[in-house]
Amino acid sequence: MSHAYGFSTWIGWAILIVSVIVGLVLFSKKRQIFPLLYLSAAALYTYGITFVLDRFHLNDIWTFVLLIISGIIMILLGVYLKSSSR
Repeated sequence: MSHAYGFSTWIGWAILIVSVIVGLVLFSKKRQIFPLLYLSAAALYTYGITFVLDRFHLNDIWTFVLLIISGIIMILLGVYLKSSSR
């Protein structure tokens, strides 16, 4: 059983790996966890979007709709988490 991954999946993996390495370097220099969390969230978001686009072979309009919906969810989640931390 062979798995043929598309170009976007490899880009997603590359972004995830580079982000983990950059996050570890930032954490070792600054000793703060927040830059690492922001970087890992962006990397996972990018990986997730590229994985879904590659797996389901979405056309241009569905790609746009997926990005809009996920962007709105991330904004609302960020606003909720910011307001609950105060």
